[in-house]
Amino acid sequence: MKKKKLASGILTMVFLVILLNLAYSNRTLLDEPIQKYLNKEYTFEESKNAITSAYIEKLEQKYWFINLNGLFVKLSGGRVCNDIVLLKNNMLTDEIVSGYDTTNNALKVEELSEQLRKKDIDLIYVQNPAKMDLNNDLLPLGMVNEGNNNANQLIEHLTDNNINVLDLRTDMADTPEHIKEYFYNTDHHWNPLGAFRAFQEISEYLQEMYPEEEIYGYYQDLDNWDVHRKEDWFLGSRGKRTGTYFAGVDDLIWLTPKFETEMSLANIYGDEFYYGDYETSNIREEYINERDYFELDAYCVYVGGDYPLVKHRNNKAPVDKKILIVKDSFVLPLQTYFSTVFKEVDVIEKTEINENSKIDREIKETGVVIYER
Repeated sequence: MKKKKLASGILTMVFLVILLNLAYSNRTLLDEPIQKYLNKEYTFEESKNAITSAYIEKLEQKYWFINLNGLFVKLSGGRVCNDIVLLKNNMLTDEIVSGYDTTNNALKVEELSEQLRKKDIDLIYVQNPAKMDLNNDLLPLGMVNEGNNNANQLIEHLTDNNINVLDLRTDMADTPEHIKEYFYNTDHHWNPLGAFRAFQEISEYLQEMYPEEEIYGYYQDLDNWDVHRKEDWFLGSRGKRTGTYFAGVDDLIWLTPKFETEMSLANIYGDEFYYGDYETSNIREEYINERDYFELDAYCVYVGGDYPLVKHRNNKAPVDKKILIVKDSFVLPLQTYFSTVFKEVDVIEKTEINENSKIDREIKETGVVIYER
């Protein structure tokens, strides 16, 4: 016990010395906020916020310090680093997800559904799995995550009002083993294999809705896709806050079809257009060719990131039906999988939902709308 306390004390002293050296070497970041406070251009609160922002944005060796902090927490036996918790399976997630009333969220989905019914368009609400098993078994003792309870409340409200709901959690987040299989360790998103499982589940649901179409089958068979990996290539959004030592780093994963493809992707508001096979249209090689744990978000290897409106077109797809996906960032890999099946896939970022002229323009000829959590 004495040896452990001594080792812990030495580690703490080393960390404090390094921290003081970092603060001293970046002391010039204090100059402007303090001077403005002395000149009464800033209040004390404004000066404090400016100092905090300067150290966050301009601190030299910032990423080195993040790594050091994560290493210190890990060596000292901590489970929480910078508000990120290390789960029992050594994956990272947010420390606390609070409970809230989801009624307003449900009402917005119902309002959209009512608009679509008037245009004879079907709506499916898809509940993504969060990075937490349904029984919260992965949480360390004493921690709280109400994410699944929030989703349960929302789904109950929607089903009571006759909204088509597909809950992916029952197959993808029912056990800790599925969380490990379908999610990146250091990111809050599912990995591309998890997204492919969602592709299978949603496609099967659509097949039941539209039995006359050839939606589910060949394209949803993982044996018809190549799975690519770059080892130790990706530090996810939660890992960027804890460094590379707290929970390690991830392999970057991406899938490409073995079958022949010819398609396009248009990022309408980013003025980008890609045409060719699946990989040319959908995969952004800069995330494969360059590794930068903190400056690059390699999850964006699909599509390149979130945009207000993206249009996938594939004249050789088997299903002559247009789908519109109202999405969050989970959909990036998923939307590209759907582009192999449907001739037209339009994708709107959730934040654009209130711009009625934009969404109205896209749903006029839509057969089905998928609203992702």
